[in-house]
Amino acid sequence: MPHPAPTNLSAVLDRIRAWARANDWKPATLARKAGIAEVVTRSMTTDAWSPSSTSIRAMEGLIPADWREGDPVPAKQDEAA
Repeated sequence: MPHPAPTNLSAVLDRIRAWARANDWKPATLARKAGIAEVVTRSMTTDAWSPSSTSIRAMEGLIPADWREGDPVPAKQDEAA
């Protein structure tokens, strides 16, 4: 059964951080893969991180809808790009 989607901004940002960690991506790698400026992800490990809704959508677009922290990363995402 799929996990419920995050319901608040903190949960969404935590999910994006978890996806980056699961893929062993540095902030710059996440930015590059999402097609956003690297400056957007520089502070992603801090509580002060506040990306725009456009950037959040771009980063969320990388993550399978039903993926949650602790789940395995799908094989397609394991590949270096």
